[in-house]
Amino acid sequence: MSRIKPEDDFCHEDYPRHTSDVWKENWYFNFIDIENKAWGMNHFSIRRDTQTCIFRANHVVDDELHFYENEIDIDEQCGKITDGSLSFEIIEPHMKHRLIFNGPKHQVDLSYAARFDLVDFAGDEKRGKSDQKRLHIEHYEQSMHVTGKITKDGQTRNLSCLGHRDHSWGFRNEELIKGWNWVAIQFPDQTFSFAKAKITDDFFMDGGHISDRLGSVRILKIKMLSTHRDDKGVPLGTTYKLEDAAGKNWTITSERFSYVSVPMKEKAGGVVHENFSSFVLEETGIKGIGIDEYMEMAQASG
Repeated sequence: MSRIKPEDDFCHEDYPRHTSDVWKENWYFNFIDIENKAWGMNHFSIRRDTQTCIFRANHVVDDELHFYENEIDIDEQCGKITDGSLSFEIIEPHMKHRLIFNGPKHQVDLSYAARFDLVDFAGDEKRGKSDQKRLHIEHYEQSMHVTGKITKDGQTRNLSCLGHRDHSWGFRNEELIKGWNWVAIQFPDQTFSFAKAKITDDFFMDGGHISDRLGSVRILKIKMLSTHRDDKGVPLGTTYKLEDAAGKNWTITSERFSYVSVPMKEKAGGVVHENFSSFVLEETGIKGIGIDEYMEMAQASG
């Protein structure tokens, strides 16, 4: 049974006061509607050591990238998380959420409804020796149905697609991290979500789940068999090999169809490649869609 409670969906007020270490609370929502040529991700990050919140939206509409970022000061009681342009609201914990963006060129109003139960990542991480005051988070993810509307150039279109969300909080100093892969895939009847991060030579964090309407099974082993790149070194796709807790093996290949690369303010020289990708489950040939994310040092992109 998950340790995550309904109240954990909301902003945590029991953070450590007067800490000098990086303590964050992050929320993330994505959507991918191929038919309507609209996809994107939205990220909210509260820094309790600085009492600020960073708002980010990366949306692609009709093959045009719209990037938004803003940072504001916040009070101890964060309340509704909004900067006036980008916001999200918890309608029903673990079940329903609403996301709104009012940008200069387009507007988005999306409702997120739970597709499967959430999965708790924090209990699955494999930890080595590390300063737990610098990197120790609670973390859960959930597959979602997404409906709503997007307005661009005075024209409104209705969206209906699948999406993904996650929420994490705790000590998170990303200067420690050497790199990571994070993947969230929506197949017709399943969701695969998994991550593998290298912190130091003897400290890895990884974990994941395969979810469906009956529940979830843990992913125990994650291997990247191969990654191919463009002429600038930016990853185009990867073949992943997974083993789950039931002893079943899975091979998944990703191929990006759209992407954005964002320099990391949190890590000098770091860059995050956000790949919107198609996926194939090699054992069955079933196709899916989702996010294939890479955090690497900037020189990897040329």
